[in-house]
Amino acid sequence: MSITVYDLISIDPGKRLGVALWKDKTLRYCNTFDYSFNTIWQFLLKNPAKYLAIELQYYYNNAKILMDLVALRAEVTTLYRVCNPMGNIIRVSASEWQKILEVGAKAPRKERKEAALAYAEKMTGQIMRSFDTADAVCIGIYTINFILDKSKKSDILE
Repeated sequence: MSITVYDLISIDPGKRLGVALWKDKTLRYCNTFDYSFNTIWQFLLKNPAKYLAIELQYYYNNAKILMDLVALRAEVTTLYRVCNPMGNIIRVSASEWQKILEVGAKAPRKERKEAALAYAEKMTGQIMRSFDTADAVCIGIYTINFILDKSKKSDILE
């Protein structure tokens, strides 16, 4: 049985983890799941990838949520590194990837989420089941088109 090595896993970290798998610039899988150590461990073991793109956290008026998200991102990236020692981690800020949505950075959160959903569906031809999944897909699209294709090595952690 052969294992598919994906080009990219893009992740929107949160209470519900949005994930997307990419091969040859094509979305092969996207979904959300409740985060648990075992769930992400099994997911990363079964889906090796050359790159992991994950959203950087930002302060959004709640220090506890920020601390939880930073801890989650650290755990996901550590597990990725254990599963893929030769893989590369790309950190993408929300303000960076959301530029592809053509919605102002000051737009209300709900408007940005709806724009991400519409953009992800338009670009992939697939129906997105959640905002988390749509965000993960948009992070992947941004990473493929503006980081990997441009070879901006400064954004890639070796």
